[in-house]
Amino acid sequence: MHGHGLRSGQHTPPPAAAPLAPIKFDGVPLRTDKIAGALPNVESAVIRGRTTVAVFTHKSEPALTAVDTQTGAVNWRYRAREGSLLGGDGATLAFGPVSLHVVGANADAVIVKYDKGEERGIAALSGKDGRVLWKNALLPATGKDGRRVVNDPAALSLADVNDHVAVVGILRSEPARPEDRRTVAVDLATGATRWQQHGVLPTRIVGDTVLATVPIPYTGQAPKRLPIVGLDLATGTRRWDLTARYPNAEPRASAGGLAVLAVFSGSGDHQQKAVVLQANTGAELTGFGDAQIADCAADQTMIACVTLLAGKVTLSTLRVDERAIQTSANTVAPVLHGVWQGRIFAGRAMVDRAANELGPAPGRLVAISEQNAIFATDDGYAVHRIVG
Repeated sequence: MHGHGLRSGQHTPPPAAAPLAPIKFDGVPLRTDKIAGALPNVESAVIRGRTTVAVFTHKSEPALTAVDTQTGAVNWRYRAREGSLLGGDGATLAFGPVSLHVVGANADAVIVKYDKGEERGIAALSGKDGRVLWKNALLPATGKDGRRVVNDPAALSLADVNDHVAVVGILRSEPARPEDRRTVAVDLATGATRWQQHGVLPTRIVGDTVLATVPIPYTGQAPKRLPIVGLDLATGTRRWDLTARYPNAEPRASAGGLAVLAVFSGSGDHQQKAVVLQANTGAELTGFGDAQIADCAADQTMIACVTLLAGKVTLSTLRVDERAIQTSANTVAPVLHGVWQGRIFAGRAMVDRAANELGPAPGRLVAISEQNAIFATDDGYAVHRIVG
């Protein structure tokens, strides 16, 4: 199904509009340290109010910190397997990759995975002091028969979070049965389990829908990608299934209720096309034609993707209130670092939807808010104030 009579892949040039003004940053950054000197390798960061929450690597171990954006003062910091979470009854930040999920306009809570012996679960930490607000032991240390169990630390993945619910994937073993994998939805206000659905693993929340993968019959070689299904976020009920249409697919970006899906060949090696889905129905709204999508970024209102066609690197964008992809005539840097209020940060440049350069950026965008932005520079990180 295609909106407004557009054929999949039919692009429209950007409509005539008033030139978009660049975001103006102060000439001298507030700080040019590595966020209080504690972040030698920042992987991701989120600015909410005056607080910056960041994931970084310290001595090859993942770590999590919250700092005052303006001053760099550390509010709290945790390192994987090093020191208990405050108020967590012996729980520690889980070892392994740390995904960043911050809730509330003022970083009211940070949702993390934790370990406590063989127990695995998720917890909400106060953005103010890092104290545990609640824990949910999704993989207890003892089974129903009371015997101790061994839980692989990698068995639990925190897939995505919105302001009300977290979706978690649990993969007990290399899946041979549907019950070996499940999706669990956890209420962020109480930490209670809302629902669980066996046979699927979540990838992201898009509007009121959870995109999840389903297993395929084992053929002796692990698949590179899996079919996508849509689950009702409120109940876990399966809404749609793309197994027959796209058996090898991968979500790349989302905004509002729209999701960009890259579709691959049977072997999973070659990207055949990319499409835009209405997440609550699974309906295909439009596509990127013969172009392949590379890097993508999005905010709440727009998705931007680098597109490759006939050796040319261009920018394709779609607003959530549109049904037509706009592709630039200009070329663009192949790596996108973020989208903010209509501006796209590509490489070290700030561009509009037509890939017109609005001005240089102080570095590679790491995080941005109404008041501040953090950029990675050649020798560290710079925190800038937005002045216009």
